[in-house]
Amino acid sequence: MLLLVEPDLYYSAQDRGPRTLDHPQVSDFASREKFVGQPCSAEMYAQLLKTSGVDSVMTVHNHKPDVMRNIYQKVFPTGNSHKIPVFLNLDISPLIANYILRSGLVRLWNYGEHVGFVAPDEGAVDFVKRVREFTGLHNSVLVTFKKTRIGQRDVKVDLSEDVELLKGKDILFSMIWYVQEEQLRQISMLLQSQKVADLQISFSTAHIQQSLRKLVKT
Repeated sequence: MLLLVEPDLYYSAQDRGPRTLDHPQVSDFASREKFVGQPCSAEMYAQLLKTSGVDSVMTVHNHKPDVMRNIYQKVFPTGNSHKIPVFLNLDISPLIANYILRSGLVRLWNYGEHVGFVAPDEGAVDFVKRVREFTGLHNSVLVTFKKTRIGQRDVKVDLSEDVELLKGKDILFSMIWYVQEEQLRQISMLLQSQKVADLQISFSTAHIQQSLRKLVKT
């Protein structure tokens, strides 16, 4: 039995191609057309792992675990002899919550009445909700930003209607997956415009561009 533990699973963001139909972001021809000429690299990587003798893959906080699970079950249709799932995704929300409670980054009194959790888009809401629940900060607020994709790599971030709830709060903002410098700059400026008391930005991956590190420090 060979179990591969790969916290940052390669090609996870490239989880569809022009022939992909069973994907939550594939709704019509236009959503597939932009991938013409590109392979579904996540599936290709799964096939390479299988050929290499891997029986199961364990990763951490995958950006679309249900999609990746379907890909690996397709590539490993018979599973393995030990009856272990071919794709295992570990949830890090309890660890993030524990760090928030112990780090002293935010004011915790009265069950977090001075704390605001921010999800960068709809895809991050479930994770941020789990983090909030594990902290027990039930008087905190949760705000979700609106992200509009205007290109394959470019996005526009807008405030949601309940952003007023963040004024005067200590903000915990989770950059869960890959983020570009311009996107982080937009989000930081939007939060600062709401006169938040403090802003803490967390990343779930250690691979952060140097330019992003500088931007976060400022």
